[in-house]
Amino acid sequence: MEGLNFTNKAQKIIVNAQNIAREMGQQHIDALHLL
Repeated sequence: MEGLNFTNKAQKIIVNAQNIAREMGQQHIDALHLL
């Protein structure tokens, strides 16, 4: 994922959501992971 257009805070949120999805055995991010 290109992160050049995101702020540092948004990038951290996206990475955290990716980690949550991965821990749950999912391959994509849903809105629920971002909340």
